[in-house]
Amino acid sequence: MKRAGFIIVAALLALFSCSQPGSKSSGSTSDQAKQSVEKEKKEAERQKDEFVRQAQEKLDQLDKQIDDLKAQAKKANAQTQKQINKSIAELEPKRRDAERRLEQLKSSSGKAWEDMKAGVNAALNDLSTAYRRAASRFK
Repeated sequence: MKRAGFIIVAALLALFSCSQPGSKSSGSTSDQAKQSVEKEKKEAERQKDEFVRQAQEKLDQLDKQIDDLKAQAKKANAQTQKQINKSIAELEPKRRDAERRLEQLKSSSGKAWEDMKAGVNAALNDLSTAYRRAASRFK
């Protein structure tokens, strides 16, 4: 009888010790999952930062081009100056929209920025197209 009790206790100890490594590996899996999520977050943040940098560069470039158009207006005759200033006035709302969208994207979190990316691109493309159209009239 004592022997049967001893066998039961030994079997329970063996069972208990076998379950320990399993819980250790599930903890390890949990750590790996957390690391993977953290890695994905960092990559998404890096991509967002890179997109913001490129979009800001494009906006800055368009600002410079608009400033050049303003300088051209100052040198033009009265009629041409009036036309250039009208074109510039049409560019201003598009420029403000692009800047507003970019600022919203900068303050977005998580993956929301990816949804806003298309809007920023569209606003910058709209401004760029309007600028090219305006500039082509005065060359």
